[in-house]
Amino acid sequence: MPRENDRVATPIVADLLRGLDEIAAFIDESPHRTAQLIRRGELPAGRLGNEYIASRQRLRQHYADLTAAFLSSGQTA
Repeated sequence: MPRENDRVATPIVADLLRGLDEIAAFIDESPHRTAQLIRRGELPAGRLGNEYIASRQRLRQHYADLTAAFLSSGQTA
């Protein structure tokens, strides 16, 4: 019987993006540009062995934070 503080876990595979092509498609950038952003530490992604990986949730939060910071600064595009 489930307890109050039990959560339904989402499989990590549902959140995981594997490879530059998947990550790039998710953020609507080219694989080359995506690799640059990752290498410079501008995207929350990393490597697992020879493969780039990223979390959909972390990328969404990253872009939400960037947007919020931009809007709160009063800048315009």
